[in-house]
Amino acid sequence: MPAGTHPLVWLSAIIMLTTPTLVMTIRNARSAAAVRDSTVNDHPRPLRDDVDDVLSELRALRAEVAELRAEVRAIDERTARIGTEVREDRTFRRDGDARVNKAVRDLEHRVDTVISKYHPEELA
Repeated sequence: MPAGTHPLVWLSAIIMLTTPTLVMTIRNARSAAAVRDSTVNDHPRPLRDDVDDVLSELRALRAEVAELRAEVRAIDERTARIGTEVREDRTFRRDGDARVNKAVRDLEHRVDTVISKYHPEELA
């Protein structure tokens, strides 16, 4: 301290010079506390264990989805097979109906032929 300088002047100078540093230190401490609050896992298990559990559950779900896909494919195949069978049955029935209709028409024609030959009076 230079001779003749009042101690309060020196104290004022020291306060003026150290105040910005003190303010920055307090702000940094508060920021560090805020960062710590947002990153510290405050429950008893480590975060990595939680992530591992989620990954395990995800793998299990993927396996179940794969099984469901296989079941859906099997159902699709069965449905396609049933559809083919229904179409084949329908075609078979139509062909059978056509054969029966032709046989009935042929019988009617033969009956008409017999009637016209042996009983023409019944045709009128």
